[in-house]
Amino acid sequence: MANKEKNVYSDLLNSKTNYIHLQKIDQFLNDKSKLIFIAWGVFKDLQMIAKSDVLFQNIKNINLKNLNQFELHEYENVNIHTHFSNAISKETIHKLSAKINKKLNEYTS
Repeated sequence: MANKEKNVYSDLLNSKTNYIHLQKIDQFLNDKSKLIFIAWGVFKDLQMIAKSDVLFQNIKNINLKNLNQFELHEYENVNIHTHFSNAISKETIHKLSAKINKKLNEYTS
C-alpha cells in the first residue's frame, strides 16, 4: 500500500466514527471467555491501530515476522490464521474444531 493510501486508511480506522466500534472489538479481544479467530490481514490492521497506545494493547507486541502465516497461531483467546475461506485445509479445520470443542466443554463442565 502506498504511503498516502496507508495514511488515509489509518486516519479512517482511527476516526471518531469508528472509535466506538473499535472499542467493542477491543472488549471482545480482552474477554478471555471468548474464543476469537482473526485473519492474518485483519490482525495486522489491529496492530497498526494498537500503535495509538489506546486500543488492542494485548496484541500490540505479537511479532508475526517469525511465524508461518499458513499455520494457526494462538495467543491466549485469540487465534490468527491466513484467511478463513473454502480453501482452508482439512488439517486447519480439524485444529479449529478442536479449539471450539475444548471451549464448549469448558462451558458445559
